[in-house]
Amino acid sequence: MTSVRNAQILIYVVLGLAVSVPGAVLAQDTHYWNNQYGPRAMLLGGSIIGSVGDMSATYYNPGAMGYIAEPELLLSANAYRANSLTIKDGAGEGIDLETAKFNPLPNMLAGAFRKTWLGKNKLAYSLLTRYRFKAELSGSRVSKTDVLDNPGEESFAGGLVTNGDVREMWAGITWARGFSEKVGFGITQYLSIRSQSNQNEAFAQARTDSGFMALGYDIDSYSADFYSFLWKAGLGLNFWPVTAGITLTTPNVQLSGSGSAVYNSTRIGLDLDEDGTVDNVFATNIQKGTVANYHSPLSVGVGAALHLKKSTIQLATEWFDEVDTYAVLELKSFTSQGTGETLTRTLQHKLKSVTNFAIGVDYKFSDKYAGYLSFNTDYSARDPESEIAITGFDIFHASGGANISMQKTQLMLGVSYAWGNEMIEQTINLNPEDDSTVLDSGETVEVLYSQMTFLVGFSVKL
Repeated sequence: MTSVRNAQILIYVVLGLAVSVPGAVLAQDTHYWNNQYGPRAMLLGGSIIGSVGDMSATYYNPGAMGYIAEPELLLSANAYRANSLTIKDGAGEGIDLETAKFNPLPNMLAGAFRKTWLGKNKLAYSLLTRYRFKAELSGSRVSKTDVLDNPGEESFAGGLVTNGDVREMWAGITWARGFSEKVGFGITQYLSIRSQSNQNEAFAQARTDSGFMALGYDIDSYSADFYSFLWKAGLGLNFWPVTAGITLTTPNVQLSGSGSAVYNSTRIGLDLDEDGTVDNVFATNIQKGTVANYHSPLSVGVGAALHLKKSTIQLATEWFDEVDTYAVLELKSFTSQGTGETLTRTLQHKLKSVTNFAIGVDYKFSDKYAGYLSFNTDYSARDPESEIAITGFDIFHASGGANISMQKTQLMLGVSYAWGNEMIEQTINLNPEDDSTVLDSGETVEVLYSQMTFLVGFSVKL
């Protein structure tokens, strides 16, 4: 039964990759600063907590709304983002796992209510895309390969596909009040509408010239929708030429959450307990209407800016608290149709604490033209105990652009480039150099991430 045992190893190695890849396509579950809101904030890398002067204050610092002189309509919907994620040699030498997407990026719409009855109070509304990320990673091979102990080559086929999709929208109402021309306080209440899904399929099969065959096929997928409230409070300080701000964002308070999950595991021609007898396995389970949970972290942001004659230097930092372990889906145990044993599937999530930093500089060439440069970090909050967020690479953003002022309208053009990488263990090798193994456990492979965002945004004074 030597061939059986080696085929069993081959099958498990291929199917094991379906467990280790999904976190890569859900990278935005572990990154908080991947999106910026409003044209100016995008060009300045989110460094405007202490210098926000437009309607993006509803997100960056509601307190600054208290002393913004004129309400305006802020729209930055014309943004386009290209994402690329590659695991070099992820499935063996010369077999990369990769995905690339180019999509429009709805960003932010915000405006203020102009009502005399508000007095010193101000009300504003906002709609923003907190997360939007969709990706597919795949790898496969069909060949004649000497992967088993028996002499000669075997017919081998193996492959996997993993799809991830994360979408979250925030709709907010902001109240703010200026206690003077120097101090303002405000709170934004957001309704969060979030959906996330991940689908993993993997297969492996081998056939010897003598006719022995082994097969493994796995499906492991879930989807969930969540509705939550959360609040962002801010204090704005205007002591020109220095301005500053501090914000606090609460964890979300979930209103409802539901999801579904599909699990299938098929094994044919494998001696699972190595007793000399082939064991065939069939276990499948579908659960719908399952209680789903989503937890976001507490965060505190601080920012300051120095306003010079023709330029402004902005600094900002935000700390995000850890998120303790919780079950994304409250799944029930089920019985294997093949063996009768009770199986339990878990879907746990946990995030560590991180702190991000940003610096941005704008320079006014004339009353009509201004330029922007910025850099910001976006550290991964991935915790090793999480079962759905495995990727741990940090992302770094560099942005630049220009502002053109035309009467009551400001047009902003810019581009932002982000990159990140990490080294991970090579889980599978579909292209072995000899017949000894399909898994090179001593090898490491590099995960490469890049992102290019193009911006055409504008704001209009009301």
